Amino acid sequence: MEAQIQELMDKITEASAESINNFRIANESNNLILSLKSRHEISKEKFELEVKKLQERLKEKDEYIEFDEEQFDNKKKEEGGMQKGEAFSNPIAIMKLRVNKLT
Repeated sequence: MEAQIQELMDKITEASAESINNFRIANESNNLILSLKSRHEISKEKFELEVKKLQERLKEKDEYIEFDEEQFDNKKKEEGGMQKGEAFSNPIAIMKLRVNKLT
C-alpha cells in the first residue's frame, strides 16, 4: 500500500512540476503576444501620423485656383460645344489650366 502511495505521490509531483512549467510558458507566450500587439499599434499610429502630415503638405501645395467663368464660357463657345446656360464641366480643361498656373 505504501508503495502505491509513494508511486502516486511521485506522479503528482511530476504532474505539478509539468503544470507549473506549462503555466510559465503560457504566460511568456501571452506576454510576447501583448508586446507584439503594442509594437504594431505604435507603428500603426506613427504611420497614420505620417500620412496625415503628408496629406496636409499636399493640401498646402494644392492651393485653390479660382477660375474665370467668362473665360471658360468664351473658350467653350469658340470650340462650339457649350450651349447657353450650360455649366462648364470639362475636367481636362480645368487640369490643363491648373498645370499652366503651377508651371
